[in-house]
Amino acid sequence: MANKDPFDASHAIQASEGFDTKRLRSKSIVITGGASGIGEAAVRAFAKAGAFVTFGDISQDRGSSLAEELGKSVAFVPCDVTNWNDQIRLFRCAVDNSPDQSIDVVFANAGVAIPDGRLDAIDDDGEPTEPDVKGIRINLVAVLYTAKLAKWHFRQSRSGDGCLIMTSSLAGYWDHQGMVPYAATKWGVRGTMRALRQDSGMRVNIIAPWFIRTPIVSEEAWIGIEEMTAPVFAEVEDAATAVLHLACDEEANGKSSEPSMVVLMLMVGIGRSLAVVPRSYVTEGYMDLGARDAWDIENIAQEHHWVVKM
Repeated sequence: MANKDPFDASHAIQASEGFDTKRLRSKSIVITGGASGIGEAAVRAFAKAGAFVTFGDISQDRGSSLAEELGKSVAFVPCDVTNWNDQIRLFRCAVDNSPDQSIDVVFANAGVAIPDGRLDAIDDDGEPTEPDVKGIRINLVAVLYTAKLAKWHFRQSRSGDGCLIMTSSLAGYWDHQGMVPYAATKWGVRGTMRALRQDSGMRVNIIAPWFIRTPIVSEEAWIGIEEMTAPVFAEVEDAATAVLHLACDEEANGKSSEPSMVVLMLMVGIGRSLAVVPRSYVTEGYMDLGARDAWDIENIAQEHHWVVKM
């Protein structure tokens, strides 16, 4: 008999299994990159659940407009996540915005697409150009800033527990030669979770989205992506739901205490890396990647026609 794949749809952590958003009422939430895309969807979802949300973004107009729309429980702080002092200010404002003067959940979401995906760019003389590392600072260095501040603030909390969620990507699971710097950052976020997950005092998890249409990529770039791969897209709302699921489930943590890897591979809810995938694969649009935090994304994407060519 063939071995059962521990990562197939039957093992998915689905919204239909239930998670209680009442746990989020009056909780204090910090979100980076919250003015658009996945971050905006998360801001809206947490606010709807009754949480106090403080979010940062470099886009002041979009951020201010969103905060004004959602009301007094939502605060916007202009924030360049690569600036340490900006992030300090974001967290301090979140404490001030919280009824308990504390922070319960941090969603490190800010990110950008990175040019020169193949590291092939050359100048007019045919010489290699210096790689642009700004995107690496946003996608990875800034996440380390956020994680450090989250850990410190969680330690100040009366509850002694906090939840850190970071946005990685299925590019952090997939060997894709056309996305070298971007994939490096998303593997880095995944590695950050794995390095932090045994830490006491906080829960550490990631979401790993498939292609989602968000402003992180320009419309021109999306056209190029479609011409290259003809992808089936995942939904931004499903990414936000996955984040809420992790925030609500107090058992959700990247760490595990079970010594048997055989048992780990068959248990749902041990290692929480949630893939955000097309609904044609999982109805709810997200699934748990299991205790090994691993997935054969390239073959699955081909098999289920998420992409036409790689």
